[in-house]
Amino acid sequence: MTHEAPQDLQAEQATLGAMLMSRDAIVEVALLLEPGDFYHPKHEQIYLAILDLWGRREPADAVTVASELSDRDELSKVGGPVYLHDLLQAVPSAVDAAHYAERVLRKAKQKRRIEYHQSAAQAYAVTDPDDMPELERKKLAEYEQLIAGDRTRRGLPAPIISEFLATKDEPYDWLVPNLLERGDRVILTGPEGGGKSTLLRQMAVQLAAGVHPFGGPDIKPLRVMLLDLENSERQVRRKISPLCAAVAGRNLALYPVIHPAGLDVLQVGDAEALESTIAAVQPDIVIGGPAYKLAGGDPSDEEPARVVSSLLDRLRTQYGFALALEAHSPHASNGGKRPIRPFGASLWLRWPEFGIYLSAEGEIEHWRGQRDEREWPMILRKGGSWPWTAVTRERDLLWLRIKAECMDARARITQRDLAEILKTSKGNIQRTLEEHKADWEALRFEGEE
Repeated sequence: MTHEAPQDLQAEQATLGAMLMSRDAIVEVALLLEPGDFYHPKHEQIYLAILDLWGRREPADAVTVASELSDRDELSKVGGPVYLHDLLQAVPSAVDAAHYAERVLRKAKQKRRIEYHQSAAQAYAVTDPDDMPELERKKLAEYEQLIAGDRTRRGLPAPIISEFLATKDEPYDWLVPNLLERGDRVILTGPEGGGKSTLLRQMAVQLAAGVHPFGGPDIKPLRVMLLDLENSERQVRRKISPLCAAVAGRNLALYPVIHPAGLDVLQVGDAEALESTIAAVQPDIVIGGPAYKLAGGDPSDEEPARVVSSLLDRLRTQYGFALALEAHSPHASNGGKRPIRPFGASLWLRWPEFGIYLSAEGEIEHWRGQRDEREWPMILRKGGSWPWTAVTRERDLLWLRIKAECMDARARITQRDLAEILKTSKGNIQRTLEEHKADWEALRFEGEE
């Protein structure tokens, strides 16, 4: 005697009805269910249509879902528009969407276990006794995979503290020792024409050539994708040719992707094109920007920024690359100091591990508190073997620290106090200020004439 597979028709209808009512319900259900969890094929097709519309940031109600299914020649197969409206009638409120989805999930788990045991029984019935141990190992592995799949789709990891502390962390996966790790996110801001694009192009060539960008020991050459969404191919070729000439004779795994019109990854086509390019290049690091040209519309709108950042996070996790993006900084308002943060949505302030501002004079300032200790330089100077070179001279670096302390205090600090704060001699402070006399005298604070 055969038994009907586990199913809960009312729960499936109520789940889909709630999703047609509420975007919040779509998110709740999408975290719980996969398309194959629905017993009825027509429900799976409706679920996929809802997710596709939601992924494109379009409304996913009975009208739009009917249109989406019609475009796929699937509307009549699921019962037509009438059935979609029946789904709305099957649920009194979208508030309990997760509860209905849980009921669907329980039946899906039962169904998978029954199918597993039926498959195992059939395999045992036709297997030679000598091959039984191997079959048992195979079936046990399949069952463990089945159970693990159920666990990974529910909840968040919550290990007991002893297990948490006993877990050994992986060592740093350095691309550039003590500077860049695989998976890092960097946003570089600065004024227009201040040299941030030049620095990023320089870093792209140096990393591909195995040259440390700030004067450290040579590194293993990296696969670099240079994503330029602002300049034409001709402009990029002119600017990058002398950089490549500086490392002539080295094989560069450097891949320029030039798209001056920008991308709009809110559109499926552009998002897929970006992913396909990354999948083909397999970069260790993606360098370029500007960030605001990854999406259409108003750069200050938070929703597009969330979509862009989510896509970038998925891609860098899936393909294992670091990311260094350029972003413009806003103009000063009411005669004040120009902000150093990125222009646009506030999300970009919180997103990267490293938020760095490069002034036109080469001074580097962190607008995002570093999430890890890294050896970013304090100042760069223009010229030399490369357009930008890290400054390592002690008194030049000390001057930057003096300036930073005074800017934080919003007043000139005495040489005695500076020596104490910076843990150096008063003579060293005096000699440094003499070397940077013009800069020291140019500092102005409120109340000073």
